Amino acid sequence: VYLLAKFFFSALTSCELYYFSAYLTDVAMLQIGIVGLVLTATSVIDTLFSLINGVVLQKIGDLMPWGTYRSWLLIAPPLTAVTFVFCFVRVSSNDMVAAIVIIIAFALSHMIWSLGESALITMSVVMTDDTDERAKMSISLGRGSLTSSLVFGFIAPPVINLFSGISGGTLGYFGVAVVFGVLYCLSFWWMFAISKGCEDDKATKKRKQERAARAAAVSNRTATVGQMYQAVFTSKNTIVMIICVTLNFATMFLTSAMMIYYFQYCLNTPAMMGPFMSIRGVFSLLSGFFTPILLKLCRGNKKKAFVISYLFMGGGSLVNFFLRPGFLGYAIIACATSFLSGGGNMLQTAMYADCAVQCEYKTGKDVRGMVMSFMSLPIKLGIILKSGLTTAALAMVGYTAGMAASESVSAGFNMAFLLWPAIIAFLCALVAALFYKLPEAEVDQMIAENDRRALEDQKMVEEVLAKMEQA
Repeated sequence: VYLLAKFFFSALTSCELYYFSAYLTDVAMLQIGIVGLVLTATSVIDTLFSLINGVVLQKIGDLMPWGTYRSWLLIAPPLTAVTFVFCFVRVSSNDMVAAIVIIIAFALSHMIWSLGESALITMSVVMTDDTDERAKMSISLGRGSLTSSLVFGFIAPPVINLFSGISGGTLGYFGVAVVFGVLYCLSFWWMFAISKGCEDDKATKKRKQERAARAAAVSNRTATVGQMYQAVFTSKNTIVMIICVTLNFATMFLTSAMMIYYFQYCLNTPAMMGPFMSIRGVFSLLSGFFTPILLKLCRGNKKKAFVISYLFMGGGSLVNFFLRPGFLGYAIIACATSFLSGGGNMLQTAMYADCAVQCEYKTGKDVRGMVMSFMSLPIKLGIILKSGLTTAALAMVGYTAGMAASESVSAGFNMAFLLWPAIIAFLCALVAALFYKLPEAEVDQMIAENDRRALEDQKMVEEVLAKMEQA
């Protein structure tokens, strides 16, 4: 059930990644300037909310009767689904009015679905204290996301075509958002049902919170909010990884947004986009077998394997850009690139975790959670970059819905879909190669020292609390 919840959530997000830009230009028929406004405004709002997402999750969740986190599994999905479908509805003939409604719907849906996703992830901690079970649930999340990437490409196009045929071409994207919105709701509600009784009642939770507060007050490892932010923004390696992960997501989101135009105007095979997405997903999954081999060839050096993966990514895009092959040639090169470059995605979390270890070691404070929470920031920053680049690409070719294919249009989309991501991938490799300076050999030493400090502090805290409770 945990896998299914992640599967349908990822499918819902894919509706936006692959089809939102196309809806704005080809169905809503908004002018390119207004499309740029919508993409930029929605991205900025989403990014700003991510900074307070955790606070909202906790504070409002505490007020609901089904548990701080479990409650969101019930409440978030229907609110998300209802607001998200309005991202694919034009409510007015006035471009600006229609754009404002879409911006509001996008902002609300993303705020709410971020809360639901955070709650889903946190449930692995709420439902069990067994580390093996938590690991299995984490793997289920990854499998749900990967499986979604395999299946979505086959399911979405027929659903879009069905609703387009019924509505005369206006409700195709709306229809796919409705279908996956309903399935997303059902999967989260199923998770809500089977997790009954997993969260403490309010009285038990209050007692634990009070004891945790007393422990934090006497612990030498408790960090203030200011110390947490200082740990993040004074760590050069952490900043480098934030930049690299931002560039990675910008590449992923840009290719997702531009794919529909590339298949239409460069490959002239729009019907093959869905099957290609699924086939490429298989090779992305298989890259999990290649990455350990690459890491072994690099003698366990994650940085080197990370850099090589992005060189593969940029190189594959460049080959397609200069060769400009047909669909089959493009698909073979793109799938090979996905297989060889998977290490970029797979290693970035481990490298970021190493940065968190270093931050804890340098400060002597428990700041790992804060450092790791900043991994969500690059996603939002990547969306902002994608929005600006997508708008620039559409403006560059002077795009209008239904425009005829031409050499200049094809060349423009070929550049935006292949050359720009290649440049970003090479930039990511360059930044990591030049500025990431955390030696692998030192990380294990830091972990051992952090564990020693934590055990020493825990022993001291328990002794103090025992004396306080006796008194």
